[in-house]
Amino acid sequence: MKHRIKDIEFLEQKETAAVPHGQGRGFYRLIGVMVHDETAEIQNPEYLDAQSILLEINLCDYRYSRITSEGLSNIHKVLEQFHDRDTLIVRFLYDQEGNGFQHEPSDIHIIKTHMQQLQPLLGEYKDSIFLIQGLFTGSWGEMNNTHFSSDADMTDLAETLDAVTPKEIFLSVRTPAQWRILKQNSRKLHMSRFGIYNDGMMGSLYDLGTFGITPKLQADYTSSWSRNDELDFIDETSLKAPYGGEAVGTAACSSFTEALQYLRKTHATYLNEGYDEKTLARWKESRIEDDSVYAGMNGLDYIGAMLGYRYFLEKTELIPHRFINRMEVSAVLVNRGFAPCCKADKAQLVIQNSEHTIVYDMDGRINAICNHQSTVLKAMIPNALPEGEYDMYIRLLDDHGRFIETANEQYNEKNVVLIARLSG
Repeated sequence: MKHRIKDIEFLEQKETAAVPHGQGRGFYRLIGVMVHDETAEIQNPEYLDAQSILLEINLCDYRYSRITSEGLSNIHKVLEQFHDRDTLIVRFLYDQEGNGFQHEPSDIHIIKTHMQQLQPLLGEYKDSIFLIQGLFTGSWGEMNNTHFSSDADMTDLAETLDAVTPKEIFLSVRTPAQWRILKQNSRKLHMSRFGIYNDGMMGSLYDLGTFGITPKLQADYTSSWSRNDELDFIDETSLKAPYGGEAVGTAACSSFTEALQYLRKTHATYLNEGYDEKTLARWKESRIEDDSVYAGMNGLDYIGAMLGYRYFLEKTELIPHRFINRMEVSAVLVNRGFAPCCKADKAQLVIQNSEHTIVYDMDGRINAICNHQSTVLKAMIPNALPEGEYDMYIRLLDDHGRFIETANEQYNEKNVVLIARLSG
């Protein structure tokens, strides 16, 4: 028998300064892997326990031929070793010495064959790999100093990689101009999942060659534009696909204040935690001076807390409905992070006790807010429950069904935020 809901008590929500865990956000550590037939050689073993990792998987041994079955088996072992991390970014490359011309294949068909050979592994780890950086080419895999920098070759490689990579995995290219080249030259590509990775952030006025000098209005669509125009462009693309990389700025370009403006504008999702040390140290010397929960936090930790998404359930309330047997639960969800959670899927209201669990999907677009923007979550529920005492929770899920952690003190081990207690 059901009873009308009574004695509902909403809890005051408090924010924590702790950094939420979750896929596709925060600082990462770089681990190099040299693939041979005999083994896959780990080059940075000191970071094996890191929860967010960029794997640079070097295929140089196979630049003249197909990847052998032994080589594929060793790549499989590496992906299996790191598949359970919060964030796994992968960059396949042939060069880690700054000489892409020497180390990459001279035949584009070999690279395309390698991409196709990796298709089964990408399918197996589609729920683990967050992002693939680059098109396998260039020095350090950064698509420069390569035999394949022409528009046609880049498009050919991008179409091949796009075709063999499951839709769950984001892809990315090194510069905004390269993104636009692909957009203009291909109707096959799913450009909404292509982001930009930038290992020259704040390194100069042009982000070390990432940007150009010509204003957009005076340039071709596929040319490199001036800094402000390119930042406006990234502002748009990074709302759908991740933007991240390495901050290598000088003191003039990457002070903590300048960095905050840059990272907010570009909706930065991930950054290398180990490079550039001078830049990171510069941020760490700054302090947050306000009356928020971040007061006293150093600038480096603050940036780490804001990279990607940082959801906080700010306010919850019960709204009477014109039908006496219904009522509406409303919650304000704010994202204080630099970027939206592109994979965020839905919010759910959960009413639970030891005997009953009732779940309602909530209205509200949780993947479209960032930089302190908010959305209102709503769920219409019956005004009656089986007799008993209940807890009311809200939980966020991504498109893989994984829970999204919030910055609420009331977030608990059940991966939910306790918002109210009630009785029926």
